[in-house]
Amino acid sequence: MEMLVAFAALVLGLLVRIALPVGVTILMIFLLKRMDESWQASTTTPSNPVKARNPGCWDINKCPPEQRARCNAHAHPDIPCWQYYRLENNGLLLERCLACKVFRGAPIPAS
Repeated sequence: MEMLVAFAALVLGLLVRIALPVGVTILMIFLLKRMDESWQASTTTPSNPVKARNPGCWDINKCPPEQRARCNAHAHPDIPCWQYYRLENNGLLLERCLACKVFRGAPIPAS
C-alpha cells in the first residue's frame, strides 16, 4: 500500500510539474492565435493606402489635360506622384513635392 501511495505521489508531482505548465502553454497559444485571427479579420487595410486616401496631385493642383498628358507621374497612377519622381531622381524628392498638399497629407509609410 505504501508503494502505491508513493507511486501516486510521484505521478501527481509529475503532473503538477510538467503537464500543468504544458497544458497552460497550449491553452495560451490557442487563445493568442484566436485573438490574432480576430485582429487580422477586423483590420481593413486597402492594398494601396496612399491611393485610397489621397487623389492624384493632378486633381488637387487642377492640372489641365494637356499638362497631364506630358506628366510622367500621371501615367503611373499605381504609385504616388512624389514616389515616381523620387525613383527617377535617384531617391531625392523634388522641391515642388515638399510643398505639395498631396505629399503633406499622405500617411507616413510603415517601415
